[in-house]
Amino acid sequence: MPTQEDVVAALVIMVLGLIGVVINSYVLYAVYKSNTFGCAFGRICMSHTVANIGITGVFSLLVAPITLIAPSFHDSYWGHRCGQILIMFWNAAVFSHFLIAINRFICLTWPLDYEIIFRKKITNIALIVAWALAFAQVFAYFWEPCTFAFSFESYSFKFSNGTCGFLIGTIFDYYMSIVIICIIALTDFGTYLKIRRYKKKITTSNVTNAAYLRKKDRKFFYQALAQGVAFGGELISFFTISQIVKGNLWLEFGFTTVAWILVHTIDGAIIIIFHREIRRVCCGLANTTSSTTKS
Repeated sequence: MPTQEDVVAALVIMVLGLIGVVINSYVLYAVYKSNTFGCAFGRICMSHTVANIGITGVFSLLVAPITLIAPSFHDSYWGHRCGQILIMFWNAAVFSHFLIAINRFICLTWPLDYEIIFRKKITNIALIVAWALAFAQVFAYFWEPCTFAFSFESYSFKFSNGTCGFLIGTIFDYYMSIVIICIIALTDFGTYLKIRRYKKKITTSNVTNAAYLRKKDRKFFYQALAQGVAFGGELISFFTISQIVKGNLWLEFGFTTVAWILVHTIDGAIIIIFHREIRRVCCGLANTTSSTTKS
């Protein structure tokens, strides 16, 4: 039977996870319905959002219910698959984020070749490779010495002790994610510089275009910064800060599980905040519902 602490932790995981599922499901629907998202860019964004839904969904629909109904199942072989699936979705989110950064950079650097480089076939292959790599990275988790299991000591997932746990946890998860996020940051910074350089070429007489690019310039910079800080902060929180507060059940829970769920919820919220076309879909749904109700 679950303890009172188990119930509290499970309810927190479930509520936060469901909020993340709702926000990212809306983003997925809005990206699908929005005509302003390019074909390739839209598919890559959908891939990233699916990964966010996967993480928040596993936490809210698997981890939380298991903790409430059958806590001992977390210690079983099949219970350990929750951690494996979570890491797979995490990798898919990071790789999809990387593709988004590359897509934006190429769009500004080689605009005439963009449609050729990111044609449908190439985009689909890139997404298949991203998800294949995400699965390949967690293939070793099928072996118990390499498992990533839920721990009731902190209500978070922990890599197994030993050489395999160190390799998959520190080397292939933490360090690999840090390297990719740094590459994403550098790519986004390059895109930001491209926007500024292009803006300077516009004559002062073209005030409308100059003002539009200034707004786009700031929006892109702050969006990239917000997403980078969110993902980087989660890694530091999970692997570093949680070790500092080790022994304090709820602080460790907050800096690991809660932080992990929140970063993928916030990531979806960032897309809504920085893209008017995504918010317009919501307004369209509201107007449609209002019209239907009146009729």
